[in-house]
Amino acid sequence: MKTKDVQELYQIKLHSMDTILHQISLMDQVENEQELSEIIHSLLQAIGNYTGADRVYVFDWETDQKDSLSNTFEWCADGVIPEIDNLQAIPVSLMPNWVKRFENKEVIVIHDLEATKYSEPEEYELLKTQEICSLIAVPIYANHQMNGFIGVDNPDLRQNEISITLLSDVGGHLGCVRENLKTTVLLKKALDEATKRTEIISAIATLYVTIIYANVKERTYELLEGYDLVQKILGQKGKIDDVMERLPAAFAALEWREKYREFLDFDTLAERLRNTNSVSIEFMGANGEWRLSRFIVKSRDAQGNAVDVLYVARDITEEKSRELMYQKQLKASMEDAHRANLSKTAFLRRMSHDIRTPLNGIVGMIHIAEKYNNDVVKLRECRQKVLQSTEYLQNLINNVLDISKLESGSLVLEHKSFDLAELLSNNLTVVAMSAYENGVRFEGGVEASTIRHRYLIGSPIHLSRVLMNLSSNAIKYNHFHGTVNVYCEELSDDGNMAVFRFVCSDTGLGMSKEFQKHAFDVFAQEGKLSTTTFSGSGLGLSIVKDIVELMGGTIELESEENVGSTFTFTVPFEIDHLAENNDPQEDSCPQSMNLLGKRVLLVEDNAINMEIAHAILEEEHLNIAEAKNGKEALEIFQNSKLNEYDVIIMDVMMPVMDGLEATKAIRMLEREDAKKIPIIAMTANAFEEDRKACLDAGMDEHIGKPIDIPLLKRTITKLLTKNHKNRIN
Repeated sequence: MKTKDVQELYQIKLHSMDTILHQISLMDQVENEQELSEIIHSLLQAIGNYTGADRVYVFDWETDQKDSLSNTFEWCADGVIPEIDNLQAIPVSLMPNWVKRFENKEVIVIHDLEATKYSEPEEYELLKTQEICSLIAVPIYANHQMNGFIGVDNPDLRQNEISITLLSDVGGHLGCVRENLKTTVLLKKALDEATKRTEIISAIATLYVTIIYANVKERTYELLEGYDLVQKILGQKGKIDDVMERLPAAFAALEWREKYREFLDFDTLAERLRNTNSVSIEFMGANGEWRLSRFIVKSRDAQGNAVDVLYVARDITEEKSRELMYQKQLKASMEDAHRANLSKTAFLRRMSHDIRTPLNGIVGMIHIAEKYNNDVVKLRECRQKVLQSTEYLQNLINNVLDISKLESGSLVLEHKSFDLAELLSNNLTVVAMSAYENGVRFEGGVEASTIRHRYLIGSPIHLSRVLMNLSSNAIKYNHFHGTVNVYCEELSDDGNMAVFRFVCSDTGLGMSKEFQKHAFDVFAQEGKLSTTTFSGSGLGLSIVKDIVELMGGTIELESEENVGSTFTFTVPFEIDHLAENNDPQEDSCPQSMNLLGKRVLLVEDNAINMEIAHAILEEEHLNIAEAKNGKEALEIFQNSKLNEYDVIIMDVMMPVMDGLEATKAIRMLEREDAKKIPIIAMTANAFEEDRKACLDAGMDEHIGKPIDIPLLKRTITKLLTKNHKNRIN
């Protein structure tokens, strides 16, 4: 070799040695595996350049069982194929001689691979496939344990002693650094866990006022967290038996001490924790606060017995107060529900009686009438009593339907003009008659009322319902020769709204103070027997209160047993200025019209209802054409002459085509009378929303069933008169 080449080779080796020494020094400064890996890669390259090898590599144990080795780092010279991917998890059985020699701290040097063919056949086969002719391999040790080896393939063996020394130094240093790094990582992990444990305890301490670590078998404890009194009694560490008797008296209220003592009993704790990881108790503290204490299993022995446990205690005063309040409310609700259930059961019994009473009257009067076919006076008497029974039955049904709709929130108030003086007169006339028939004196009425604005806009049918319910109760629970007084007074107005106060008082049985608290509950009745022949369902006051509040008003009750009761309700109504400015007698004019010969198209699918309506209309000498459904009515009207019919009376619920559809179809016909002919709904759909649906469909009026005969006659007369005036104009 020329002197120049020798010098260049010397320079390369010198530079490589500097690099190796520098990388070895850097190893001592690494803080993690990533930094160490980068240094190892640079270190292997420098060793390769120094030894002139094809490859430089590091092998490490694959598993803790040390039954296989894997190539973890590799450097290859230019043009040399890497083998690292092919040398993973190599079983010890493929290099048994090497592993044995490494464990004896021997260095392996192969000058000629073929010379090892018979002495080390397993290793020979492994190296032959990698085209290795020579190598040097040095074991890596740490803590007197062989962790792997570092080797070079096909090195320059002329300086093998230096190379061996170099590899031994690198391997030894690498083993120490990696072990130190592993120890550092473990220490950091332990520190992190300790820090985390401290943080967890601190976090738990925000929830638990006391945290104690205890050993069930040794009966020892260590206080991890506790307020002043706990620290004073327990100290930092101690024996359970030394403090056990002091704990219940210090921390539990008198009535809870025995249960708390049983909970703390370490003699039974292991058994209580055998099939669960925690047991707990809620108890009242000595100062009235509430505590939740719990034993939590931290470790068990081989037999599954709890050994180490945590005792924690938490202040639950706020939650317990809410829970106790909720239980109190729940109990009250259950009592209310039970009371309502009893009231409902009593209501059903009364309803059964009250429904059967008028039905019995109706059936009985019909049977009596059959016996007196020729006695006009007796027949009139029977007919009058039948009408009274049906009116009572209708009111009873209306009450039940009203409360059902009030409960579902579907009750709809009217918004129509009405005459308050007329409404009072009509209602209180009936009340006065009922009072007279039951031996009760009636006072008040329109004459005793102060009304400045009689024409109002509101829901007259519901105002009547309230007045009749209150008045009926006043009669029912009155004394013989007692008094009922009903009147109203206008309190104020602002030009648009007028506020009225209605008063219904009696000198009857009155109510107990206890019952007055529930007087407006659904189905509520005090159980007092009626002193008159009046009966009732117990729905009245509940309906009254709900309707009054729905109208924007308030109701008050004053009552004293055996003295009487006074109901006062106040309701605002819109003033109907238009009605006030018109002739109040205008609506009375139509009653003078003669209905003789007027043509009526009567639409009804029920045969009995058709017969009844036909008979009523015949009494007024009207000419009647019949239709059994809406479609038939439409066809009859289509085929009639212009203005052949004066009025149509239309049922709503019918097959084929209902009354609403038929009315819409009639109004859409291309003929003059289709737009003007009065159409009256006469239906069992008697709620306000039903009335509104009829008017929206194009009907002029709505009359509910059972038929109010005078109302039907007045309605027909009014509409025919109005239609007649429109034709003239």
